Amino acid sequence: MSAPRATPLVDWRRSDRWVVLALVAAGAALFAGSYVLPWWDFQLYAPQYPQGLELVVSLTGVTGDTAEINIINHYIGMGHLEDAAQFEKAWGGWLVGALALAVSVVTLAAGKRLGWLAALAGIGFPIGFLVDTQYWLYRFGHDLDPKAPVHIAAFTPTLFGEGKVGQFRTVATPELGFWLAMAGVVLVAVAAWRRARVCRVCPAADHCGVVCPHALLNVPR
Repeated sequence: MSAPRATPLVDWRRSDRWVVLALVAAGAALFAGSYVLPWWDFQLYAPQYPQGLELVVSLTGVTGDTAEINIINHYIGMGHLEDAAQFEKAWGGWLVGALALAVSVVTLAAGKRLGWLAALAGIGFPIGFLVDTQYWLYRFGHDLDPKAPVHIAAFTPTLFGEGKVGQFRTVATPELGFWLAMAGVVLVAVAAWRRARVCRVCPAADHCGVVCPHALLNVPR
């Protein structure tokens, strides 16, 4: 009786591999799209501004009632809004583009030991924005000009929800750009999870380490 014929290595989970690539591409597209959209909204209310003043923060700068808010800031010794985050505004587009490219390249090229790096890079995007925004809120509220006409104690404007600065009630909420970036994080994280499943059943799994020897889609046989 002849021995069973060996089954050749087949194209394991090819559809899953394309799903991973599609998820990462969609996540990268959401990261890029978030660049041109508002990320955070600040509303300021006071007796002399019953309708409120608005400040909209994007990765490209700040818009809204900036002229009026700058006048108010001058009286309490705060800097001009346009002076904040100069580096971030100048390099933001390049950084977002680099992030979108990085998560795509890592997903294709990283071995099974480093497949999680794409998700880590993705989550670092909105977290980095929050940390940077909190830094500038702290800095503007604490670097007050002692020669300003009106003296108030140092403060940090609230980043989430309601707060109070002097006689102003503030309301801070995330905007579409932030939620778009968070959706991108979810897609990239799901892609990393599905990629790990693919790697576990890949015929080359035993020989895979830091770099994927088959660039994810080139399935070994």
